[in-house]
This record gives sequence, C-alpha cells and structure tokens, in this order.
Amino acid sequence: MEFSSVEDDQGKVIEFTPQFTTGLTHSSMVFPCNISSHSRTHSELVNVFDGLWASYLAAWLRTTLGLEGKKHSGRK
Repeated sequence: MEFSSVEDDQGKVIEFTPQFTTGLTHSSMVFPCNISSHSRTHSELVNVFDGLWASYLAAWLRTTLGLEGKKHSGRK
C-alpha cells in the first residue's frame, strides 16, 4: 500500500496538523490522504470490500432505525 498527500483543485498539497485521541490509548484522528495499492488485484479487492461494508452499514442503519420496508421521503 502507498500513502500520499491529498491535493486541492489547483494541485497544491493540502497541509494538515496531526491530531490524536486522548485517554488510555492514543490513535490518530481522521486525516486527508490517498491510499493506493501497487497491485491491481489488491486494489480491486479493496473496492469490493468497501462496497460490501457500505451495503452492510446501510442495512444495519435501516434495521436499527426501524426503516426496514418503509418508504422514506427524507422530509418531516
């Protein structure tokens, strides 16, 4: 895997200040970066997994929020 900086519309690298969680353990907060694979096969697997995860998460949210089988217009 290769990690690289994110660029804006003009091609300028977006600078950021790393931030970390506090507490018993420390981990980095979300930060802008590009992640790519050197292998086309690995890249395709990542895309498949990402799609499966998104489908699972959407189904879980529908079930958890009680929206399963209901039409929802997004308006109150």
